[in-house]
Amino acid sequence: MLLLKIIIVEAVIYILFFQVFGLARVKTNAMLPNINGGDLALFFHLDDNYETDDVATYIKDGKRLFSRVIAKAGDVVSVREGQFFVNDRPIDSMKIFTGEIGEKSGIKFPYRVGDNEVFIVNDNRDEPADSRKFGSIDIRELDGKVIGIVRTRGI
Repeated sequence: MLLLKIIIVEAVIYILFFQVFGLARVKTNAMLPNINGGDLALFFHLDDNYETDDVATYIKDGKRLFSRVIAKAGDVVSVREGQFFVNDRPIDSMKIFTGEIGEKSGIKFPYRVGDNEVFIVNDNRDEPADSRKFGSIDIRELDGKVIGIVRTRGI
């Protein structure tokens, strides 16, 4: 009977922490100052409804990355005066830490986001490993929506 209880508890923990939620250490400063390198990010796997301003996690070239959604399917992203515009409206620049959007992106603007895709960028614009480099990303490639951050500085 005790063995059955242990198996049930382990199954519940596995389902919750590997199928429903995820926890990963952030390894870059791409999302400074909102998410620092070394922080732990708690994310939810089961929500495929990404909204503008959500922070999503995904695997690219074998690395877990975190970026902010700025545009969804059908939106047109453009760059003017060093700022992103989505459907001719400037995006909120309050979350930008540093850096320029730059003309060295791997895509051409204006850029239309495809069906079932999102356009993601880093808050730290000096870190170009986002949609500026590889274009919009299919929602099925996103691993989860960040729902919490555990600061680990000094631990």
